[in-house]
Amino acid sequence: MTEVHVLFLGRVQGVGFRYTAQRLAHGLGLSGWVRNQPNGNVELVAEGERDVINRLLARIEHQFEGNIQEKQVSFQPSHNQYHDFRIVC
Repeated sequence: MTEVHVLFLGRVQGVGFRYTAQRLAHGLGLSGWVRNQPNGNVELVAEGERDVINRLLARIEHQFEGNIQEKQVSFQPSHNQYHDFRIVC
């Protein structure tokens, strides 16, 4: 199991980003969370198999191709601390 921390930069708020990320993560069986940051970025943490996480990121990038200007991705071993995928404040 792997955990990924991603920071999405660009026009990623106000476009359904969090709800889409949650739906895609649920469909792939991933756990974690996604939230807006005050500076306009979106932060995402997901736990699961690395190839499944990569599918999630690819689907998000495809869905928001014109909105994401940059993403910062960091992988680390999972701590199995999440039980579902939520939108948090």
